Amino acid sequence: MLSTPPGATVSLDGETVPGSTPLTLRIDRAEVKEIRLELQGYGDARITAAELPADGSPLSVTLVRIPGPGTLVIRSPFPVTAS
Repeated sequence: MLSTPPGATVSLDGETVPGSTPLTLRIDRAEVKEIRLELQGYGDARITAAELPADGSPLSVTLVRIPGPGTLVIRSPFPVTAS
């Protein structure tokens, strides 16, 4: 199992697997319902066992970065007064 970026923790049906990606696991589709990858600063990835490659090739998941806090700037042509 591969993730971009590497270092994600993997859970099978809510049970955390020792180690982090890249990781070699044997997953029985009949027993495992959900695979979850988590990495701080990134959105979780959830994959069902049915989505695993049928040919046994490694599962590769790209995690999406969660943007950090930012600044909101509001410009208005109207006068704004603080209350």
